[in-house]
Amino acid sequence: MRASAYVITGYLGSGKTTFLINSARKYLKDRKVAIVVNEIGDISVDGQLLKRHYAEVLELPDGCVCCALSEEFERVVENLIQNQNPDVILVETSGSAIPMPVMYSLQALNCALDGVICIIDAFNFDKIKFEQNARSQIGSSNILVLNKIDLISSDELKRIEKELLGLWRESVPKNTITGEPLYERVLIFSSQNAIVNGEIFECSYTLKELENYNKQHSHSQSSNTIYFFENIDLETLQRKLSEATNIIRAKGIVRLKNYPFPTAVQWVFGKLEIYDDLPDYSGPSFIVYVRQDSCMSI
Repeated sequence: MRASAYVITGYLGSGKTTFLINSARKYLKDRKVAIVVNEIGDISVDGQLLKRHYAEVLELPDGCVCCALSEEFERVVENLIQNQNPDVILVETSGSAIPMPVMYSLQALNCALDGVICIIDAFNFDKIKFEQNARSQIGSSNILVLNKIDLISSDELKRIEKELLGLWRESVPKNTITGEPLYERVLIFSSQNAIVNGEIFECSYTLKELENYNKQHSHSQSSNTIYFFENIDLETLQRKLSEATNIIRAKGIVRLKNYPFPTAVQWVFGKLEIYDDLPDYSGPSFIVYVRQDSCMSI
């Protein structure tokens, strides 16, 4: 079973650990969650806090998972998948880490990377917006959580949201050959105490959960589901998802033209990915999607 994965990034003191305690724990309570936390220093304070709330917390202290500890990180996650078989893996990077190498490692380990979530301290935004690592963290993420908004005025919030979108556009990694940005869209959530709504995790379905999805949801109940009653080719599916401006992320099982079996797919970071064949699946073709309702997006 392929695990869903999220990278939780953000500058020092932004509220990453608080997010894992106040939001992730709430919305992923029915799933088997494992956390890998990386903290610089002799004592992993974040790790100790998280162990009060999660059964499986692995610590990688005294280094950065984006560089010196990359091989150790991959070894730890690979052992975690083999021995614990988690539904969802949450990786909290240190405040100085850049998430891109972590993303590549998770994909190399056959995890379904559902998102890179950057927590931003709204109260201290003007102090960190010129820091290169902070800018890289923002640009490398497809989900931004503007935290601590209770400490600023509504006018300041509007101004920061506008600046944050501009900073994200400037900092999104570009394809070195085509010049195209890595991501097509970004979601922005506002929060106090790193509490957001559950939409942020709605596409963290594992293969097993996807296969059972239609046993638990009827067509009339699934307002965030698209059903396909004929086989569709990959390019058409990519185009339909790209053109649907209200769809940000998606997962599902579809029957593709010229493919022998039903196939699990996900649409994330603006790209469609095939991640497994399901020869025993007998249900309808469908895509479950996250809409931009109740949050900002571009």
